[in-house]
Amino acid sequence: MRRAQLPPTLLAVAAGQGGVVSVAQARDHGLSDKDVAGLVRRGTVVRVTRGVYDVGAVPLAGRSWDERRLRAAPRSSPPRCASSASRRSSSART
Repeated sequence: MRRAQLPPTLLAVAAGQGGVVSVAQARDHGLSDKDVAGLVRRGTVVRVTRGVYDVGAVPLAGRSWDERRLRAAPRSSPPRCASSASRRSSSART
């Protein structure tokens, strides 16, 4: 059984993104979801939020929860506009 390792090209991507990568980026660099799960189990990467993984050199113990959350935020989906969400919900009621 092979043990997945982080490809140097993925580490280069992470370096430009504050040490975090998305699962889609991991797939683009040859890792399967099973590979990523193995890396998490071994502590090589840490899940920050759904679909976002920390591959940075700074141990999590050295970071606050807010710092980890904020590092993941720019790579997740942008929030929906409140006005468009309210229009959809009001039209659904009529």
